[in-house]
Amino acid sequence: MKIKSMIAALAASAIAVSALAVSASAEVLKKVGNEKNAEIYMVPVDGLDLSKLDKIVAEVSCDSTKTNGCIGYNDVDGKWVQHEFKSEIESGVIEQNWEKDGLAGTVKDGLQVQLWWVEPKKDADGNESDGTAQVNSVKLLDKDGNELTKTETQATTTTTEKSGAAVTTTTTAKDTKKTDSAKTGDAGVGVAVAALGLASAAAFVARKKD
Repeated sequence: MKIKSMIAALAASAIAVSALAVSASAEVLKKVGNEKNAEIYMVPVDGLDLSKLDKIVAEVSCDSTKTNGCIGYNDVDGKWVQHEFKSEIESGVIEQNWEKDGLAGTVKDGLQVQLWWVEPKKDADGNESDGTAQVNSVKLLDKDGNELTKTETQATTTTTEKSGAAVTTTTTAKDTKKTDSAKTGDAGVGVAVAALGLASAAAFVARKKD
């Protein structure tokens, strides 16, 4: 009985530690060093009315002095469009929003946030180590500054009326708005990996320092 209790306690502890690890990891996308050309986050847009999209805001942080990348998407004509961003300071930690507004419903699909380059960190002796940049959240806003939300159609309800030999059927559809926004955490990264092979965006990916 003691062994069973011990195993149960260990299992409970493992679950608790796992839960803490998930909740403590809030970044949407992380890039460490420059071994890879770029890290790409596919922003989930299923169920969103992109005709209402007017502004994209990506919250970015970096523990070195410089990071850059872009927000990109396929427009309504199927053309890849990207808006490049660079965050740079002399010292300390970068906390900045990458914002692209005035989109006026021109985004069709393939919405991405990319991190291209992270400046290495240097210690007091000038030794370099990998810098880390991350996208903490991505918000998709309409012209009024509200986050886009998913809309889904519930199962239809059907009523039938009989009048002699004639039968009249009326179908009513109900639309409900869900509170899910485009702001996503670690779960979105798994979606991004799966969706990457399906994306039609001809994304420009290169290791770019400037």
